[in-house]
Amino acid sequence: MTSPFIYTPSLSELPEDPPSPYVTAYYTPYSPHSPFLPGSDYSSPLSPNPSATFPSPPPPAPRPRPVSLPPSGPTTYATWTDILTRPRGSTYVAPMLPPYGYEAPSTPIPTSSPTPYIPTWHYYQPYVLAPALESPRHPQLHPYLDFGSPNRPDFLFDLGLPTFSPMRMIRVYNGPALLNSVELSQSAMYPQRTSLRVICDPIPQWPMDLVYSGCGAPPPITLGDVLSVVHTKLREGITSADWRRLTQGARMDVANTYRRRCRNAGEWEAAERAQGVKKVDFLNGRTTFMGLKWVGDGCLRLLIG
Repeated sequence: MTSPFIYTPSLSELPEDPPSPYVTAYYTPYSPHSPFLPGSDYSSPLSPNPSATFPSPPPPAPRPRPVSLPPSGPTTYATWTDILTRPRGSTYVAPMLPPYGYEAPSTPIPTSSPTPYIPTWHYYQPYVLAPALESPRHPQLHPYLDFGSPNRPDFLFDLGLPTFSPMRMIRVYNGPALLNSVELSQSAMYPQRTSLRVICDPIPQWPMDLVYSGCGAPPPITLGDVLSVVHTKLREGITSADWRRLTQGARMDVANTYRRRCRNAGEWEAAERAQGVKKVDFLNGRTTFMGLKWVGDGCLRLLIG
């Protein structure tokens, strides 16, 4: 241990083969098997490290019963199929189009084009504009990733927790539930991408890259890929060189954040202290995932709160 806040394991503590990032004392069954994490086994399930002595992760929350929504009535908005096939009369005036990203108040708006995501949420349905009228500068992000999405308050994700625990609010039960594998496998954006970079303003020296590490053609990036890579990268330990670059005041801030994070870990406190300072401690306690914003081609900014 080179300093009170840096943990350096001895050679005898290191395994012969480097394990997957998820096969650790902090393994959680909720983590997707992302092919964009180096060393992950994309073709076989992972299991916890049997030699770990830390407490087991909490059991998954019970899955809520499905809720049947009443059938939606006729919409007042014309679809593109209706507009393009309707005979044109001398007095016909086309209806004004809603703005891009229009959200229906309760019932989804039927469109002639499929939505880019599997509609597992009940209150979100993007209004799809005709391709000839729509030319977005960047791909449309999943509503749980998009900082500007009105569905953002329904998504809860604490990047400082030892376990990977993204959750969504269930309004009828007035409580959160962990995202399931179907939700995590949804596309992160549309059109889809196979590589991505995520940056965070407080730690610009540590960009988080999603680069396929397997064989063959890279698969499209999913919601689970983005969330798991961000969570895993922020929980990486720092080096002694990283610590030396800090000013005295910055060291005190990081040290206080580290201690506070360990205390808040509950039964995981001893394990968290043993792992030392992590990159997430440079965020000054702001570990709530607030969404992503495009800042360039293939580059997103992580917003935290």
